[in-house]
Amino acid sequence: MKLPLRGRGLQMLLTDAAPASLTPVVGCFGRPLSLKQLADGAYLIGGGWPARVPDETMNRWEVLDDSVRGSLEIARAVYLPLAARTVARSWAGIEAFTPDDLPVLGPVPGIEGLLVAAGFSGHGFALVPTVGDVLARLALGLDPLVHLWRGLGAARLA
Repeated sequence: MKLPLRGRGLQMLLTDAAPASLTPVVGCFGRPLSLKQLADGAYLIGGGWPARVPDETMNRWEVLDDSVRGSLEIARAVYLPLAARTVARSWAGIEAFTPDDLPVLGPVPGIEGLLVAAGFSGHGFALVPTVGDVLARLALGLDPLVHLWRGLGAARLA
């Protein structure tokens, strides 16, 4: 079975450190934002802002100035203490997307013992603890908590 995954470049920003003040991960409906403060006080800003990927096979990317500006503008509007922070570092990576922007999770039909977790479409980090638990349960023959991933199997994309 071939999964219909496509790569997309997404950027991240890291600010200089500040005193700890933000404990949850902040998202925003209708605006592309993922914001959290790390243990060292720096803020990690994402949210699906595009990066340029000239060649997926070489894992090369370029951060786009418009994406940096847009990302900072939204983050600072949502969380005012970011106005005093500067970007210390920016980078991008290639994320796998499915046609329906939902991950593929579970056994691969027709291949005994093969499990897949792919195509997280920009949501992987938030889902990792649950995905890891589900995959471990499947691999060990324990209750796989199907109610958490029903409808995310590879067969839906065939």
